[in-house]
Amino acid sequence: MTDGTLSPDTRYVRANDVVATGMDGEIVMMDVKKGSYFAINGSGPEIWERLAEPILLRDLIASLAEEFETGAQDEFEQHVTGFVRSLVTQGLVKPAD
Repeated sequence: MTDGTLSPDTRYVRANDVVATGMDGEIVMMDVKKGSYFAINGSGPEIWERLAEPILLRDLIASLAEEFETGAQDEFEQHVTGFVRSLVTQGLVKPAD
């Protein structure tokens, strides 16, 4: 994953040092170690909730696709993978394996 590529066969989970709460349809988070604040909205809170327990990236995408009306599957997968990648880059989510 050093090149920024996420494997669909890797389980991801929230980082331990992140405190989060729901507020007006979005999730507000603080990385306790860094003192950084983040807010996510749209489909982000649903993805965040599913990352409470370790989940394979491919299973995360599949479960979201079942719940939401998705047009182009490839575009949807890229959107979810990109969002999870940004969470990993910010240290908010980590590989569980």
